[in-house]
Amino acid sequence: MSKFKVELTSTDEGETRIKATYQGNPCDLKVINESIGNRRRSLELILNDILQSHEYLCLLEGAEGSSLAKPLYKAFVVTYGKCFSTGKERGLSLDARDVFKESKANHEVHDLVMKTRNKYIAHSDSSGYESSEIYLASYSNHSEILAYVQKYSHPVEFSLEKEKNLCLYVHKVIERKILKEDQHLIKSLASVANGTA
Repeated sequence: MSKFKVELTSTDEGETRIKATYQGNPCDLKVINESIGNRRRSLELILNDILQSHEYLCLLEGAEGSSLAKPLYKAFVVTYGKCFSTGKERGLSLDARDVFKESKANHEVHDLVMKTRNKYIAHSDSSGYESSEIYLASYSNHSEILAYVQKYSHPVEFSLEKEKNLCLYVHKVIERKILKEDQHLIKSLASVANGTA
């Protein structure tokens, strides 16, 4: 448990201010804008996405049968998948081979989530996730074209425990990466401050 406490406040202009204390004593804060902090910032964004993914799954369990189930599942898949996709702003993504090198079971669940993302949600590459049939309905001299669309919504009739455990596993992996990155940053910044870098 950290002895540092963080407090965020908003100004009337909509700016966010951060204050930190160590055992109740105010701390000096220095923004790390140098490229040395880019990896750490990216890891924090990824960690936040994994926590949000887990939250979507928890909400989905309470939304079974409601109109919220489909968008919650899509939100989970998109947010989770973002952690393993490189974006220009983040510049960092998780490598599944690295993350799951110690857990084949979680890697298999990850692959299913990513397949759902890539085949159904982000692209339309699979008839297993969506289909449509067109019919000609006719009666006497009246005709009309009818369309039937079926889209995969979300996994039903089974628990989302595997996906939730996946998020918790990835969360632990990212926390270890952050701890390692923090130690590296503290050493690097200390050597810069001491003029030994």
